[in-house]
Amino acid sequence: MTRAPLSLSWRLGLSGALVAAAASGLLGTYLYRSFEQQLQQRDDVQLLGKLRQLRQLLGHSGTPALLRSQADYLRDTMSGESNALIEIYAAPAQGSGLLLSINAPGLVLPQPQPLALGQAAWPQDLLHWQTPAGIPAAGLSAWARLGADEVEIRLARLYPERSALLASYRLRIAVASLGAGGLAAALMLALIWRGLAPLRRLRAQAEAIGPQSLAARLHAPDAPPELRPLVDGVNAMLARLEQGY
Repeated sequence: MTRAPLSLSWRLGLSGALVAAAASGLLGTYLYRSFEQQLQQRDDVQLLGKLRQLRQLLGHSGTPALLRSQADYLRDTMSGESNALIEIYAAPAQGSGLLLSINAPGLVLPQPQPLALGQAAWPQDLLHWQTPAGIPAAGLSAWARLGADEVEIRLARLYPERSALLASYRLRIAVASLGAGGLAAALMLALIWRGLAPLRRLRAQAEAIGPQSLAARLHAPDAPPELRPLVDGVNAMLARLEQGY
């Protein structure tokens, strides 16, 4: 059984819906990438600010004694982030031991080359990766002063809230794209139905012509400019039929 082809209205409506959904999806993808970059830039700035804060704190004259006598107090003062990893290691000349470890939720910082003492940290110095669970993370390593000694700071942070926020944003983009496609289809069908009104009038005129009314003609002004040559041709055919009869 041969399947009846879709009407011109439905084909145009579906085409418009696909175009609208594709355009909405492309726009949503661009906005999503921009939003993702802005979130990462914001998080990178905060992480670099944390490094500057740590360097300043460790550089105070009383910090070495505080680290030895009240490590818990210093740990509480320096953490402030449940998903942050802060590790301080002594320099090789002092035995390369772990002096302080804060909020290490199973997060392991890959070993980049530490920034030199006094070298400013920039976003391009950060190392970005994803944990096996798919959570984005960022970190860096840098040398700092601890009194008269040098120590290595290893600083990293997990961003599970960023993953949740981006997942919600992706869902909204998908819903918006589908909604835009459906709305475009409805509007296209309404506009096409309105635009095809002259054709319906011409069809009604053609149905009224019979053997007893061969003198009738299609009303050319009712036809769009694109169809007037066809209307003129039909009227010429009717004139020949009238003469033949």
